Amino acid sequence: MLNDKLADGKKVRRDDRVVVFYAGHGGTRKLTSGRDVGYLIPVDASLADFASDAISMPQLQEVAEAISAKHVLFMVDACYSGLGLTRGGGAGSSANFLADNARRLGRQMLTAGGADQQVADDGPSGHSVFTWTLLQALNGKADLNGDGVITGTELAAYVAPSVAAIARQTPAFGSLPGSEGGEFVFELPADREALSGDSPQLDADASKLNKRLDDAKTAALQPGGKGAAKDVQVVIKNLEGGDTKLSTPAAAPVAPRVAAQRANDRGLALFRERRYDEAEAAFTEALKLQPVFALAANNLGFVYFKRGKPAEAARWFERAIEMDGSRALAYLNLGDAQLQAGDDAKALKAYATFVGLAPKHARVAELQGWIAAPDAAHRPKLP
Repeated sequence: MLNDKLADGKKVRRDDRVVVFYAGHGGTRKLTSGRDVGYLIPVDASLADFASDAISMPQLQEVAEAISAKHVLFMVDACYSGLGLTRGGGAGSSANFLADNARRLGRQMLTAGGADQQVADDGPSGHSVFTWTLLQALNGKADLNGDGVITGTELAAYVAPSVAAIARQTPAFGSLPGSEGGEFVFELPADREALSGDSPQLDADASKLNKRLDDAKTAALQPGGKGAAKDVQVVIKNLEGGDTKLSTPAAAPVAPRVAAQRANDRGLALFRERRYDEAEAAFTEALKLQPVFALAANNLGFVYFKRGKPAEAARWFERAIEMDGSRALAYLNLGDAQLQAGDDAKALKAYATFVGLAPKHARVAELQGWIAAPDAAHRPKLP
């Protein structure tokens, strides 16, 4: 069925990109020749005799070569060996990386670990450590050179050392036979969230795990070669179990507006992980790069609010409103900051403007009650 679906030229075309994610059992069988062959074991296959029902790596390689799409990425949350694969490196540095990459066939694979290793299933939200790390990487952590895209190589360069540092498994990465050095590319969308009391955050355990992942990645990175001071390099396992060095080129210079948006995106990710000092620094950087950036001003203010600094928070919310007076959440946040500071009169004024701009917001009924009867009994609860 896998071959029927993915190799169908009517469903998958040349310019498509295909991601295959598998989470389950993996197995390794030693042939009489002494060579190992890896298998993906479906849920209905017998673990005692999986060779007849499982998907072998040679079969998966055939599927990969039959797919019409130019770029394919297999992400396998299973541990096994005997992959029979090739190199682990990426497409290399190029001033026109995306254009050059589009001309090259790419078949890449990232696996959770090798034979005789167990997948660590104790990650946050019911995920394995590998899958959780993969999700965090795709949310932006794997953009190692800050160019707004994540390549397959960058994904591996973040995930592999991070997982290996906190779990007893060593993820591996490489390219399938037939690959021409093409990279699977994920484009990161700009994060437009304006922080407020409704903004979600990770719980304490997930936040601590993400910090450990980031620390492990930082420890694994090595300086680039001569003339490439901003290149990032890391040594990980290839798909045959040996060591391979991955390198991603430094990002090309971007306009201050783009750099500011990326700094704001980093700040949002750090805020969600409750890393307020780092989030403050990221939002501050965004505003230095683009001084008229209402979204970043609001977000910086909310970091101060969460840290119990209402005066600083109010100053930045007011700056955000000066830059863009239509930002309803900036008025809500300003009201909360003034309430936290004990200035009820200013809080009432900010809340009244917010109610007018966002009459369907979930907090409007509570705020209207206090506006109508500004006493202790109706005083809003701070988020």
